[in-house]
Amino acid sequence: MISAELDFDPYTVWLNVKASQRPLNPYELLGLEPLEENQARLRAMITRKRDMLLARRPEGDPVVWQALYDELEAAIATLQSTERKTVLDATLRRRGLGSVPAELASSAAPHSSHN
Repeated sequence: MISAELDFDPYTVWLNVKASQRPLNPYELLGLEPLEENQARLRAMITRKRDMLLARRPEGDPVVWQALYDELEAAIATLQSTERKTVLDATLRRRGLGSVPAELASSAAPHSSHN
């Protein structure tokens, strides 16, 4: 996470992040809903956020820019890794930060037998 001592918030200014709570989870950093499963939306936001940040490189403080770039790439790596995303999603569910999609909820629900 980038130091709070800055005069501006690079998350908001450079990446248009709406969430004010820090640290951001990978979904928040990329502007996605928690537990996002749509791969097309994920790819689109990866491209968009990378482009937004790369456009700010010439004007940004190099240390701050690199720290945010590294954080963005770590978030992308997490969401593109099945294993890491599964762990993140389970953590968010435990914290109540995401809803369980209906198809997962129904398949995970115990089946009652009527014998």
